[in-house]
Amino acid sequence: MKIYQILIFSFFIFNSCKKENRTDNQIAENGNRIVYNQETWYELWKKDKNVEVVVIDTTCINQRKRARNDIEKGKMTYFYYMGMFKMYRSNTEMTELLSEHNIGIDSTLTTCFAPVPGFEYYCYEKEMQSAINKKYGKDFIDSLRLQAEKTYVSKHPNKIYKFEDCDTIARYPSALNYKEHFDNYEIDYFKNFKYPKGYKFKNEKSYSYTTADFILHKDGSIDDIVVETTFQNSENEKYRELFDKRMTEFIKKTEWIPAKSAGITVNSEMPIYVSYK
Repeated sequence: MKIYQILIFSFFIFNSCKKENRTDNQIAENGNRIVYNQETWYELWKKDKNVEVVVIDTTCINQRKRARNDIEKGKMTYFYYMGMFKMYRSNTEMTELLSEHNIGIDSTLTTCFAPVPGFEYYCYEKEMQSAINKKYGKDFIDSLRLQAEKTYVSKHPNKIYKFEDCDTIARYPSALNYKEHFDNYEIDYFKNFKYPKGYKFKNEKSYSYTTADFILHKDGSIDDIVVETTFQNSENEKYRELFDKRMTEFIKKTEWIPAKSAGITVNSEMPIYVSYK
């Protein structure tokens, strides 16, 4: 296998990986060096960027073997990922649902670094997931997670959810989908927008803008409106009150569509952003 320069890895990721006890310089039948861990690969790669090696990922092999042994003993575990992947608020509810099938739940910490060619991360977790899919079906975990999310939301009827924690549906009345939600409110905001006489248009690198945040309740009502306009040109500061007022009026006159989380209508935070010429 020819190794290409894909990513330059930090020493942190290699030090965090399990080191094998092999220190001998074994050679494969094709004459290439056998590499058992990523640290050895990296050391070779530093000396020769075109090095060719034979990879034997003993860490992954051992993890898969351990997982199969646990599965044979009746121990199955579902893993959710922490780090660059999504984490879930409903893990307590998910734990209860999985326990009904004698499946445990655990977390695994992810890394933003990809493994070098020939190596693999999360082998124990993947083996477990494969066994669960084989026994219960590939949609089993997703269906339980949705049920867990619905239960969580039902238990917290008065919670105010963050915008990103809600379902990706439009909350602006003229929008047909999630993307149009962001496009349409900005288009409508500027339909009757007139810049005041004397306004200094953009000649800086950055745009002037107005941001707003408010709470959108389940019944469609709104409150806690906070508006802030930022001008890049200080000469426009005299229009701050006018721009803040326009945004506040726009928010109040719009019939916003309440958010949903796991398909259930919820209270939510609502952020707004528009930039100026």
